[in-house]
This record gives sequence, C-alpha cells and structure tokens, in this order.
Amino acid sequence: MNEWKQVFLLARRSLMVFTVAVLLGMASVFGLGVLADNLKGEVAQLTGAMQEQQTQLDAKQADLLNMQTHIRRYEALRSQGLVGEPDRALWVELLQESHRQLGLPGVITVQLQGARPLAAGAAVAVPAAEVSPTAPLVHDLQFEIRDSLETDVLALIEDYRTKVKGRFRVNACKLQDPKDSGLTVQCVLRFISLPLASEIVPSS
Repeated sequence: MNEWKQVFLLARRSLMVFTVAVLLGMASVFGLGVLADNLKGEVAQLTGAMQEQQTQLDAKQADLLNMQTHIRRYEALRSQGLVGEPDRALWVELLQESHRQLGLPGVITVQLQGARPLAAGAAVAVPAAEVSPTAPLVHDLQFEIRDSLETDVLALIEDYRTKVKGRFRVNACKLQDPKDSGLTVQCVLRFISLPLASEIVPSS
C-alpha cells in the first residue's frame, strides 16, 4: 500500500499537468466551436450584405440603362422638333420656299393658327386654368393655292416634309372651283409639339 502511495505521490505532478492539459484542450475545443459559430454568423451577415449590395447595384445599373435609353429617345424627338419650343415662323417660310422651288403656278397663301392644347375635341377652346403647362400642343398650318393640280399639292407637301423640322399630318384638304387652269386647294397641316418644363415661364 505504501508503494502505491509513493507511486501516486510521484505521479501527482504529472497527473495534474495532464488534467490541466485536458481541461485546456476541452476549453480550446469549446472556444473554437464558439468562434466557429460566430464566424459562421459573420460570414452569413457579410454574404447577405453583399447580396443586398449586388441587388442594389443591379437595380441602379438597370435604372442607368433605362435612363440612357430614354435620353437617346428624348434627343431623337427633340432633333425632330417634337419636343421643345417650335420655330413656327420657319414653318411658314419653308412652305413658301417649297412652293417657290417647285415652280408651282400662282401664289400660296399661308396662315398659322395659334397653338392650343391637344385634347379630346382639340378644336374646342380649353380654359387655360384646366390645361397642364406641359400638355402637348396643336399647331394648324393652313395654306391655299390656286390653279394647281392634285399632283402639285402632293409634290408640295412631300417636299415640305423633307425640309421642315417637326412632325405633321395632313389634317384636311379641300379641292374646289375646278377650271381649265387647275383647282383651288385649301389644306391644313397639323403639327404637334411638347413643351419642356424648363421653358415654362411662371405667370406673375
């Protein structure tokens, strides 16, 4: 018995060191487990944040592409004279110029009506208070030529279309008073324009 006691006493230090080592190992394993769980949580948070940022980036890139597309369309419309302040006086000059350059007989009479809002029943006056300042506008350009043929009128309109900055359609044409020298023709060309918000002057 004394021999075992003596052995135990001799091994006590080693057993204590071993016990401490085991406890430290267990603590390390537990600590590493907790650290791993924390790291997993942080990685999950970082992954979620990256996905959210990627989603926001994709949305902003889509918005940018959409904006660039609309800007190109807007610039195309503006270059065609559909957007912005139209040069109404030039519309009249170019129609007279087309008539002169084509060498059509007689004199052309041109009258440009005042702009009015494009709305249901656009021919009916709309109270200014009920009209949006950015509402599309209608401009009716009426011309009359005498002693002309139908082919002359078509040639005049097509030549004018290639010169004028703006979009129009032939809203009405009246052929009357036929003679040996030709017809009297009255036509209305309807232009459409869209004002820019920056061009609107506040009323005082």
